[in-house]
Formats: sequence, structure tokens, C-alpha cells
Amino acid sequence: MKRIFSLMATILPTSMATTILTVLLVFFSAVPVVYAEATVSAEATVRVAVIDTGVAASVVNNVTEGYNYMLQSTDTDDLIGHGTAVASLISGSKMAGLGDENSRIVIVPLTYYTKNTEGTMLNGGGDAITKAIYDAIDRYGCKVINISSGTYVELLALKEAVEYAESKNVIVVSSAGNWQEELPNLIYYPSGYETVVSVGACDKYGDEAEFSQKNDSVDILAQGTSLKAASLRGRTRIVEGTSYATALVTEKVCRILEEYPDLSAAKVREMLFSRARTVGGNLVLADFKDVTEDDFFYEAVRYAVERGITKGTSEYLFSPKKVCTKGEILTFMWRNAGSPGEESAEKGEHFYSGALKWAENFGINSVEPMEPCTRLDTVRFLYSIYGSEEATADDRFVDVRDEAVTWACQKGITNGTSESTFSPEKLCSRGEIVTFLFRAFEIA
Repeated sequence: MKRIFSLMATILPTSMATTILTVLLVFFSAVPVVYAEATVSAEATVRVAVIDTGVAASVVNNVTEGYNYMLQSTDTDDLIGHGTAVASLISGSKMAGLGDENSRIVIVPLTYYTKNTEGTMLNGGGDAITKAIYDAIDRYGCKVINISSGTYVELLALKEAVEYAESKNVIVVSSAGNWQEELPNLIYYPSGYETVVSVGACDKYGDEAEFSQKNDSVDILAQGTSLKAASLRGRTRIVEGTSYATALVTEKVCRILEEYPDLSAAKVREMLFSRARTVGGNLVLADFKDVTEDDFFYEAVRYAVERGITKGTSEYLFSPKKVCTKGEILTFMWRNAGSPGEESAEKGEHFYSGALKWAENFGINSVEPMEPCTRLDTVRFLYSIYGSEEATADDRFVDVRDEAVTWACQKGITNGTSESTFSPEKLCSRGEIVTFLFRAFEIA
């Protein structure tokens, strides 16, 4: 179990070991700072400030120039490992085989905690973190700030920096702390401030971690146990703590901004929370107990949940083998389109009412919403809504000849159940449906 120790206004990464009992608090110097010009690939879309112990640029994907407030230089190499692990969960690590190596998330390391050549720990505390927040916004153009640390002492300057970030529509994501067992009422800052996304830790299925704060300051939980992150040598290591749960939430925030770059900070938070599911009364970013990484539908299920297309059948279950109805699949497609007409829906209508009305615009009429959905029904629905070109029915399958089937196979949505059969009357499960939808949405 990992813990932190705070001394006055000292701020430490929220996954430091209990062996850290005292810290020499080195405040940010007033010596003028000289900033070098940072260069970023033209393909980059979201810049994230990681205010931490630095980042090993050779290990983590897409690391650009930042600043070290303790050394007053652009040397942000990580000598401790915490910042590298955090950053690897945000933008990935090709060297460690983590995440998407084509990620367009750019990491800007802003170092407030490090050590000198003699091994003495140097901690800039609240002054350095406050300065880093302003610099992240004004000098480095970051849209997201990850602070995997905290203090139980409120600092006016830190509060004002957070308010400044909100005024500039910059999202601040911070860890809630790991002191639940010893100090359950402890509130960490900056995560305790209203506009900061405060992150607690859970296991991979959404059950709260025993060490994670559980008070009212926590907004959302993400996996913070048994996580794989990158080490300073580019290998994988197992980590735990709200620090790392925070990084996972930051990654989700970045994905939202990739889709909707002009959203306000408030709207980003709203979308983040809407894409979470509820487990035990908490909003969580976690897997279902009946969905594993080895399942063919794993990524599709995560996509569907994160986009608010479906929340599963219970807190812990997605029920991927459960037969899907026509009303359900059309509702999934309708939600992916933004649920048009939802505002004008009458109270008491069925969950699929808006979807059926929307589907009529695409020539889908007289649907029995509670009927099980077959494979042929599925591709016909998809073709009606997402098919942008005509397809001619071919004779590749002996059991069906339909232009929607041809289109679906050409687009890679499905390849049939064998080389010569499509099984048009085979009922579709929820796992199959979200997989088809995921593939169709990718080409739409």
C-alpha cells in the first residue's frame, strides 16, 4: 500500500511510499526563468501538462519540452519514476508496449519534485505547482493539466491558479489522496476545489480501493490497483494509487477534446461524467466483470460505454451474450448520433421511442422494438443509416443475397459466419451488436 506524508504545505505525488517521513521543503526561487521554445508535431491535438517528477522522454510517447522548477532549466528528465509512470498512462509508451503508439496526446513535463546529484530530494511545493499551472496555460498552451499529487492545506495562490485555469477553459485533473484508512475525512487540494476533476481509485471492475479517499470531494473513480505503467528503463511495472487513476481520467479527458476541441471546461467535465457508469453509487471508469481484454468485443464495449451508447445491464455486468432487440440496436445508433429530438420527447415514453422516430428519417419503418435482432436486421439498419454508396448484392454466401450484406462485408463490419454462409437469421448478442456498431461508426 502506498501513502504520502504532508508537512505544512508540502505536496508529494500521491503514490510515494511510506518510507518518506519528512521532506525538505524547497520553495520556488524568484530568479527569472528563461524558457526555451518547445516544438510539437503538427499532428498533435491535445497538450497535457504533467506536473510531477519529470518524464523520461525516451520512454513515454510524444514528450515535448517543459521546465524544471527546481533546477531552473529545461532538463525535465525523471530521476524518480513517478512522473514517467503517470505520463505513460496518458500518452502511452511504445518502449513498454503500453497504450496507443500513434497517440496524438503530447506530454509537457513540468517538474516540481526531483533530486539533485547528491540524491537529496527537492520539492518546490505549492509555489512551484502554482507557477507550473500558469505556465502550462500561458507558455505551453496546454488544454489539460494532470496533478497526481495533493496537500491537505488550502493555499490561496493554488486556488487562484485553478480558477485561472477554469477561466481559460483548461481542465485540471487531480488525485483525491490515499489516506482513507487513516484519515477518511481528509480532503486533498487542488482536487478539493469545485472545478477540479477529483479522482479516486477502484479496482478494474469499479469497486473502491481501500486506500482511496471516499469523501464528497471525489468526483469519479478509475482503476488504481494492479495497473501496468512504464518504468524509467522502459519496462512495465505494476503500480497502485490515486496518482495513476488520475492519469487514466486525464487520458479520457484528452480523448474527449480530440473529438470536441472547442468544448468548454464545464462541458468536458459533463461529458466525462456522462460517459462513466455507476457502481455502488460512484461514477467509475472501469470494466465489467463479464468482459475481459481477450474478448473480441472488449474495445467495442468500452467505446459504447464511454460514448454513452449503453451502460450495461447492471452495475457489474454488460451481458455480452444476451440477445439484442431491434429497439436496443436502433437506440444505440440514435445515441451515437447525439439522441436528436430527445429534448422534445414526452415523459413516460419507452427508451426506444426517440430512436424509432429518428430511424424513420432513414426509411426504417414499422419496427417491432421488442423483437430479437438478427444478423440480417443489423446490417440492414447499418446500411440504411451509414451506407453512403450503393452496393450490389453478390453471391458469395449461399444463404443470403442482399446489398446490405455485401456493403457490410466490403466495409469490414462482418465477414459472415464462414466463407460461404452469412447466417442471416442468427440472433445477434449485445457483444456482437456493439462490435458491428463500433466498426460502422469508425467508417461513418
